[in-house]
Amino acid sequence: FVFTGRYERRKGIQELNQCIEQIHGKYDFIFHFIGPIPIEKQIKSDKIIYHGTIMDQGKIKHILQQSDILVCPSYSEGMPNVIMEAMASGCAIIASDVGAVSEQVDASNGILIRPGDKKQLKAAIEKMITLPGEQLLAMKKASIKRIEEKFLWERVAEQTITEIKRIIEEH
Repeated sequence: FVFTGRYERRKGIQELNQCIEQIHGKYDFIFHFIGPIPIEKQIKSDKIIYHGTIMDQGKIKHILQQSDILVCPSYSEGMPNVIMEAMASGCAIIASDVGAVSEQVDASNGILIRPGDKKQLKAAIEKMITLPGEQLLAMKKASIKRIEEKFLWERVAEQTITEIKRIIEEH
């Protein structure tokens, strides 16, 4: 698992930490945190790795590519780049259904949860931990496919031009 972001209330880190603490000894998993998480807010475990702020994009990419699941339990977002970066790196996604996240994530490549819902977040993490390998692999592949089909710049430009032409023709 991986979380990347600043330590601020709207990112849902408090709820994420509570869920991790509840399931920590029950399952075998590793969780990476990328971003400035205060030491007093860190869970003490050799299975939870705090990388701090990383400015080297190659290092971030490496961690994402080595991870299976990005967790983004935010209370508010627009269309988070971190989700697209994780999808392009082949991660399945657990994310709050806020902003345009539902354009990025659905049942094919992840799990959407209600913002702030600790029970749903915990259930989603447990589901991903216990998911058969072939199902997790299918979700990871679906993330890459969605990036290729909807979010590459060439595709975005093509969709934008098509929409502009449609608007012009209607008016």
